[in-house]
Amino acid sequence: NASRNDKDFIAAVNWKLAEQAIAEGNYTTMNTEFYRNYIDHDSRIAHSERKSEVRVLDPQKVPGLVYYLPTPKSPHGVDVDPSGEYIVAG
Repeated sequence: NASRNDKDFIAAVNWKLAEQAIAEGNYTTMNTEFYRNYIDHDSRIAHSERKSEVRVLDPQKVPGLVYYLPTPKSPHGVDVDPSGEYIVAG
């Protein structure tokens, strides 16, 4: 396979650092319209919640927020374990 030794990169986010930056108020707020979809685990009913603003983190203002993981091009894919703690790229 010609792409066997070729690499792509996954832009990974340090979610703990993102959580800390949000808690410290190190974000800007943008007005926009989007929907948050979720399932109520008690009733098992899906809901859509309309939102009008989003918090935005600037990686230049939060060093270490985004980092790159070298990943083989072939085969390719990303999986996350059920706990969300581990990411497997391949």
